[in-house]
Amino acid sequence: MKRIALIVILLYSYLGYSQKEGNNWVFAEKAGITFNYGKPVTIQKSEITYGGSAVISTPNGRLLYYSDGVNLFDSFHNSLGVTLKGTQGGLQNAMFVPRPDSANRIFIFTTKTVNGFNYSEIDTRLRSGRGDIVSDKLNIKLLYPSCGKITAVKHANRKDFWVVTHKYNSDSIYAYRIKSSGVDTIPVISKTGLKITDAQGQNYVMKVSPDGKKICSLNAYDSSILADFDAATGRVSNVWRFMNNEIGVEFSAKSKFLYTIGNDRLNQYNLSAKNNKTFINSRITIDTIYSNGPGLLQLGPDGKIYITIFVHNYLHAILFPDFDGERCIPQRNYVYLDGKLSSLGLPDMVQSFFQKKTFAVIPNCGRDTVFFKISNTYNLDSAKWDFGDTASGALNYSTNTSNVFHLYKSPGDYTSKLISYHKEFRDTIYETVTVNYGKPFLGNDAIICNSKKLTLNPKGVYKKYLWTGGEPPKPYR
Repeated sequence: MKRIALIVILLYSYLGYSQKEGNNWVFAEKAGITFNYGKPVTIQKSEITYGGSAVISTPNGRLLYYSDGVNLFDSFHNSLGVTLKGTQGGLQNAMFVPRPDSANRIFIFTTKTVNGFNYSEIDTRLRSGRGDIVSDKLNIKLLYPSCGKITAVKHANRKDFWVVTHKYNSDSIYAYRIKSSGVDTIPVISKTGLKITDAQGQNYVMKVSPDGKKICSLNAYDSSILADFDAATGRVSNVWRFMNNEIGVEFSAKSKFLYTIGNDRLNQYNLSAKNNKTFINSRITIDTIYSNGPGLLQLGPDGKIYITIFVHNYLHAILFPDFDGERCIPQRNYVYLDGKLSSLGLPDMVQSFFQKKTFAVIPNCGRDTVFFKISNTYNLDSAKWDFGDTASGALNYSTNTSNVFHLYKSPGDYTSKLISYHKEFRDTIYETVTVNYGKPFLGNDAIICNSKKLTLNPKGVYKKYLWTGGEPPKPYR
């Protein structure tokens, strides 16, 4: 009986919600970093020579496998001796996806126009625990022909996955559901109205937001798209088209902002935009240092977005991607690659590995009401709120799933907590609520002579002040 209990505990620890599956990065040119020590630290060994890559680690952060789309390497950096049908040297070559409800099976998806969209299955128990391809699960074709685009995100049920690609010479995005029974070979097909060929840059990057609500496909000239993605159905809708001749794209951890890189600039777009025009007009160029050749963007487990520069021995970064404008803080030369050089690629991984789960907080003035909204309502049964305001007694708590609000009587920072209960999972999320003073107080009215000065210090902390007759100070971070 004790042996059975031990097996159950180990299996549960492996199948738990994503923790460190995206902690190890291996990329060109033979460079790599690990996040297992709290901050990115250089990995000395890598067999990725150029182009994009894919990597998967255990939930405990141990490197399992990586690939350049053609070759497959184990944690000892040895080739498994198989040839995958991906695009070596492309930007999105491959994608690892854990098989739901399995402690030892992993899928790897690859894409290449002439080979199509294929998958293979790895059993980690083979080769004395180093793993190998299952004998009849190598290069199983799902779609032909396919673009050099691949992305993945968790299903709304938090167990299954969606793997998404675009059919070549077509306007259709294909989403394949990955379940405990395996790969569902019947895709969800969504038309975008945009036919992708070589002229549209069929090998540019596509990403789904970490929360599974948006999808962006970068293409040449005026053919890039941003659309809604439904993580419950796999469908793409509400397609917006925008001008963007850039190659790299990434979403912030809380899916508030979209970033693109190319043409010597790094741009930020606001995803709260209500229409296509507002989205396009929200673009802000936050840095212009990439004349050496920009590479790709990749969200990390620490919530930062990392940036490659062609033939450069550092990674750049965006330190606070969920902040708007200059507050996101682009940081040059953030991670030294210990003599290795970055190229035009970073590892492609399941976007949900890096999601920072959140709920919407709509603040108002002090001594007024703050409103709350649950972000993930998929199969929602019930909720428990703790607004972090113990002084309010019983009013500090709520079980509402809608029309949720709280009156904070004093200014300050409050840690609010939501436990949301869904049919298939439970979420526990924390957010900091900053309540400002109701109105800046400048002191009593005073009449002074020209020879005297009066210093005005508004009471309270706000994002920014606007003074009549002078420059406003920089926003409060």
